[in-house]
Amino acid sequence: MLNTISLQQAQSHAAFFNAQQVDVPTVQAKAEQEITDMLAGAGFTFANITQVTQVACAAAHSHIQILKISNCNISIANSLKEFTSIYRNAVQRSAAKIAENDPQDVANYVVSDTYYFHTNCYSVVEHKTNGNKYLYAIYNKVLASVYYCASTNTILTPQQVANYLTPSAAKKMLSEGNVVHNITNDVYHDVVVRTVSLQNIVQLNACKQQYIA
Repeated sequence: MLNTISLQQAQSHAAFFNAQQVDVPTVQAKAEQEITDMLAGAGFTFANITQVTQVACAAAHSHIQILKISNCNISIANSLKEFTSIYRNAVQRSAAKIAENDPQDVANYVVSDTYYFHTNCYSVVEHKTNGNKYLYAIYNKVLASVYYCASTNTILTPQQVANYLTPSAAKKMLSEGNVVHNITNDVYHDVVVRTVSLQNIVQLNACKQQYIA
């Protein structure tokens, strides 16, 4: 994991994140409109995202605010056809390198439906029950990532963060490897698709345009 986000940058990103949590519906509406406009006409594109997520601390440390701040290269799309085609190809390339997979299962891999409603812009999705909006993206590479403790204004190592978590959460955070098992297709692969709450996005660069929270 690269650690190239400075303390000053972490402070700034944390301030944006906390401000956005005050009026989530307004922030989500703004982000949805601007990102949809950004991706109009872009079937599939690479993008750069800076996002902030709050770490869920154990009950004994619930008064401590720890934020994970990341800058990542991602792939997003305006088109269902483009996204699913690229995703399927990426999964098959990844799966072909993993010995546990049956080559026929890899060849027959089919992209399953997601749990979200996809809006007119495929990579902007809505949760089926709570209505929250997310960015639906393939994560290609983490360019920089830090854990920032807003309560003490310090950058923490993953090992230090683990001390604030439940044992199971700490074990999961410190475990290495991103290989997942797609039970439906019985295929192992390491292609990561994530849904990022729109109010957690600080900045998004795509299609020679920029969204800033």
